[in-house]
Amino acid sequence: MKYSPWKDFVDHFINSVNKVVPFHSFFSYEIGDLSHSHYAKNLSKQSIEHYTHKMFEFDPVFLNKKTKKFTEISLLHQYAIPDEYDHFLKINNVSDNIELLFQINNADSIGISLIRHANEGVFSQQEINIIESCYSLAKYNQAKNNQTQNIIFQQNINLSDEIMHKLTPTEIQVLLLVLEGKKNQDIANNLFVSLATIKTHIHHIFQKTLVNSKQALILKILSA
Repeated sequence: MKYSPWKDFVDHFINSVNKVVPFHSFFSYEIGDLSHSHYAKNLSKQSIEHYTHKMFEFDPVFLNKKTKKFTEISLLHQYAIPDEYDHFLKINNVSDNIELLFQINNADSIGISLIRHANEGVFSQQEINIIESCYSLAKYNQAKNNQTQNIIFQQNINLSDEIMHKLTPTEIQVLLLVLEGKKNQDIANNLFVSLATIKTHIHHIFQKTLVNSKQALILKILSA
């Protein structure tokens, strides 16, 4: 890709999200330079070339991004899919796609597409919520530091396999929002649950990670 630091960010972001939400492939690209500035995994060269040279014209999600007037998170199944693009998805065994936009600066943007294949099914609402939390965390720190790399990964904040195996998907989602710096009430509002429910989740997270405060939790994640 044109921006190697961004490529590192994509790797870290994808690896972290993929620990919580399974998906087989991803495709990332610079808005406005689709053919020459892209980075992907588990997609054939033929499929990428077919998309970047022709099929992007039929992709309803990409068309929404073309003029840079687009939403930050787009779900493919929310759009009407043209027959040409539907055929492209079927021959490439794609069942679902979530597009995430990251603004590099006032002029440049990068899109990351999380791709699921037929055997993986579509993203569930809970998985979408988790992806949105990961996105918010990355975007928040990116804006805060005015850099293309997420400060979380620069500081080696990582959810270790040990922690991942101990927590439920909902607890992971709460943890990500805690790391973002959100207060308990904000987390409750974000997840559409009661404050008491969030306090219970956080209590369980403390128990499972052997800490007794948010500060200790963050330090433990930092030192993992």
